[in-house]
Amino acid sequence: MQSNPILTFLKTAAFLLLAFLVWLTWWHSSREERKVQRIEVELSQVRGDLAASAAAQERQREAVQDLAGRVGALTDLLASGAFQGPAPDGAGGAPAAPRPVAPRASREAWRRGAIAEEPPAHLSPAARALWGQRTLYLSADPDEVPIPPLDAPGVDPAGRLKRWYGPTPSGINPITISDALLTIRIEEYCLRNVAQRHVKDASRYKPQLAIRVEVNEPHYTEWVVWLRDDVWWHPPQVDLNRYPHLKGKHRLTAHDVKFTMDMILNPDVNAAHLRSYYTECEGVEVIDDFCYVMRWKRPQFNSISFTLNLQPVPEFVLAYDEQGNRYEPEQVGLAFNKHWFYEAGHFVGCGPYFVAELDPDSHVLLRRFADYYGPPVPIYEVYQEIFPSAELATKKCEAKEHDFTTLQMHEYEKKVVKEKGQNPFSDGQMGEYWTWGTGYSFIAWKNTHPIFQDPKVREAMTWACDRPRIRDDQELGEAKLATGPQHPNTPYCPPDLEPTPFDLGRARALLAEAGWTDSDGDGVLDKDVGGVRTPFRFTAMVPNNQLFIPIFEVFKEDLKKIGVQMSLDLLEWKQFKERLDARTFECTALLWSGDGWESDLYQIWHSSQADEVPSSNFIEFRDPVADELMVTLRATFDRGERIRLQRELHQRIASQHPYTFLMFYRLPIFWWKDRVGNFLAGCAYVDRPNVRTYPMTILAR
Repeated sequence: MQSNPILTFLKTAAFLLLAFLVWLTWWHSSREERKVQRIEVELSQVRGDLAASAAAQERQREAVQDLAGRVGALTDLLASGAFQGPAPDGAGGAPAAPRPVAPRASREAWRRGAIAEEPPAHLSPAARALWGQRTLYLSADPDEVPIPPLDAPGVDPAGRLKRWYGPTPSGINPITISDALLTIRIEEYCLRNVAQRHVKDASRYKPQLAIRVEVNEPHYTEWVVWLRDDVWWHPPQVDLNRYPHLKGKHRLTAHDVKFTMDMILNPDVNAAHLRSYYTECEGVEVIDDFCYVMRWKRPQFNSISFTLNLQPVPEFVLAYDEQGNRYEPEQVGLAFNKHWFYEAGHFVGCGPYFVAELDPDSHVLLRRFADYYGPPVPIYEVYQEIFPSAELATKKCEAKEHDFTTLQMHEYEKKVVKEKGQNPFSDGQMGEYWTWGTGYSFIAWKNTHPIFQDPKVREAMTWACDRPRIRDDQELGEAKLATGPQHPNTPYCPPDLEPTPFDLGRARALLAEAGWTDSDGDGVLDKDVGGVRTPFRFTAMVPNNQLFIPIFEVFKEDLKKIGVQMSLDLLEWKQFKERLDARTFECTALLWSGDGWESDLYQIWHSSQADEVPSSNFIEFRDPVADELMVTLRATFDRGERIRLQRELHQRIASQHPYTFLMFYRLPIFWWKDRVGNFLAGCAYVDRPNVRTYPMTILAR
């Protein structure tokens, strides 16, 4: 049978076409592979060039610094008269000794955190002239917590630590936002203080941004601060083509410190909570880029902490609008309140971590800052998830989605007491550590509200609050009932002042003394208030979390027994904070987070702060006796007298019952032992003893 020539031709053509397509595919793939290889080679060359360029720049920088040091030394030598030509006829006398200039060895020492003993070369003659004229205030910390090196055995230098942030932050501007979570979740990682408290003795300070601080002791009205010259601001995480004025490296200088203080003292800036600390501060005088003087009008004990704990913010970002134009002096304060940079979710600091990502509805990602002046932190990234539920945080940690957590006591009872050995919290996989928190919870009464303006009514509310039951049921007896604002573990709390007990009969009697009776027999107390018969009904604005909801459920039922009706308005944090700042509430609840050391109570309790909106005195408490004690305390330096005055102030505030003080908390912390190393080193601090993760490590697998 003969084959069909047309069919044969078509088969041959199809085969040739298929072969061509196979060859074309191979050729294209090979071409793309060669292209990728070429790009990889080019990238490798670029990386090499960048590394060489960076090394060359560093060598150039060191050479410039070395040259500057030699020029400075020569300048001082010439100025001192130690080097001079032959004396003219008749001249005599020994030449003056040259001013010392820090040799390279001492310079390297203060770069590692030591106190500068001699003026370094980067200072101007004016800054050097101030050196050694006053009392040196900084000292080395004998309890310094070492930072493990990146090459420490078992450490993963590229590791990521995962934790819970908390609810959505109300803002991220460190000057205008008073938020403990912002402080301990972002600022402690990304900003630096002028000086840092010692780990165990928080009354003493060591260098941080400053290499040396001197003060005109015993008046403490003039503080001279010399700064490091190797502190760089984080690169702004923005499109630099859109914001070209933010390009390049920007060094932290004394001008940033002055700008920060100018913003705090500017009455247009919503920083009443901070400004209350600086009521007697005159401001900052810049001597040169790395030296400034902060002056106070009169001796103030708080000048110590508020001078040294100051955290500068970047002038090169915050003094300018989006187009790179500097704000006019009369505009900058109002612009700062809603600054475009913070409003867009960006944050710039100078600390060991920078904010790489910030989504207020999702997470904050912190990443190791390569140009940080100190030793690099061993954990590369800290990922913090944002959501309001503490119960969800517990579940995520149990599922190993988070590396550590703090358990609320009802969760501790369930996971550790009742389910002992049945979950990672109690079967040995996780470490356990207990610490006293520095904050206290409270129920706040709007002191200017017609119902709560009478101290007897506020006192009755405290007698009607079953705090012992709440402590035992919710906190397993681990908390301490508060008698006032000072922590019971400090000498500033009166040791013989007992907490108000629970007694509904006493509460009812106090309300009767204040004129509250059930005149119409409907079961609800009432009183003539401003000519209007007013029932004792109010709404408590409460954060929607498991700390306060159970408290108010108990409180509500007990108040009902004495003829007081309370309803609850549960709010998420952002809405809660907005209404708190606007003071649109009758009763609320919150937790103040202290610093673990002696607290300045002026911000929360002084009458002047009741007139500042927003401020921490949102209940509008006014008391001239307490005011006088707070002012006297600020001018008192003797520790024994300060203890006496603080106890007296504590008792005075407690006697006016502006809050129903609830309790101070003892907290259990758990971490995955196979994930996090050096954990307890992060729990060593007296000042704000929350967990610090930067001495910790992620363990290599």
